[in-house]
Amino acid sequence: MDDIGCLRDDLALELLRRDPREIDAQLSLFIVAANSLRHYSSLRPFPSSIMSNKNSSGDYDIYSLRQLIDQIPVVKSLPNVIHNPEIISDDVACLLHWILLEHPTGLKLSIVDEEEEINKVLRLAGHEIVESLRPTHIFKVFTNKSARLESQYNGKLNGDIYGYHGSKLQNFYSILSNGLQQHRNEVSLFGQGIYLSTDLNVVQYFSGSSTNWNKSILGAQSNCVLLCECYDHPDVKMSSSDPSRGFIEGSEGGRVPDKYIVVRSNDLIINKYLFVYSRGNSKFQITRPNKSDGFLTWIFSHKVALLFISYALILFAIGFSKTNAVYRYLRRWGIIN
Repeated sequence: MDDIGCLRDDLALELLRRDPREIDAQLSLFIVAANSLRHYSSLRPFPSSIMSNKNSSGDYDIYSLRQLIDQIPVVKSLPNVIHNPEIISDDVACLLHWILLEHPTGLKLSIVDEEEEINKVLRLAGHEIVESLRPTHIFKVFTNKSARLESQYNGKLNGDIYGYHGSKLQNFYSILSNGLQQHRNEVSLFGQGIYLSTDLNVVQYFSGSSTNWNKSILGAQSNCVLLCECYDHPDVKMSSSDPSRGFIEGSEGGRVPDKYIVVRSNDLIINKYLFVYSRGNSKFQITRPNKSDGFLTWIFSHKVALLFISYALILFAIGFSKTNAVYRYLRRWGIIN
């Protein structure tokens, strides 16, 4: 867009329309990938239309991109400053617009907030989830590819299969944008393919906690797990009564064991939900205060005023207690002689 004013208007509407946690998660995944030592593979797609400069080696200018990232303020302040060029430069506004509105894959995250819907999502893979593995946040994933695959397979294959995939935090921007790719899979004990598990506990090993964006409202440390939907197809290998369904040619470990799924085709799997596990409090964290929290917050915010009021009430009580009316009242009730 040539008109930077219209671009800022579009951003303002997007920021007001969406939940701040959705914006924060999308920015955080991009920024973690950009700050990774393996940004060449984790930052795909790269905002080439924004960062058109290249260095002498022919790589995109990651250092200039990181300088722009450092200028992005905390999400909760964005709606108030998006039209202020002294705080949000034109380059930063263009980068935000690219991430949130122009992303080549159409990546969007939508918070799952209703308890009934959360419980429904947690039951999709067929195993009960213990409280310690319950995610802090759940986001529904939308991309152009997932929409195409859902339309392509809708009603054509019977039975859907759900499984979890774990990876390092830095990889999730690329995973969500491009889908899971079997050529990037580091595990191939039971044959080549994309590895999932129906047991959330199994994938936690591959999903170590990492440092989040330092301005994120989702926590200082985070790790992610992806809940995927794959279609019931012969190229989706799993434990089954059908011998051909549980074995992949070239497997070193034999048949695919229980709780594991190996998907042989990228086009048979869709990213459905992102589970985010947050650890460590963020100084930018958004909370939902209740009435008791608000009352306690007011008390702690007005400690000095309350001290003076209490002192004045004590002095008033002492002075009042010395009046003749008080003495007559106390004698009447036999408290003093």
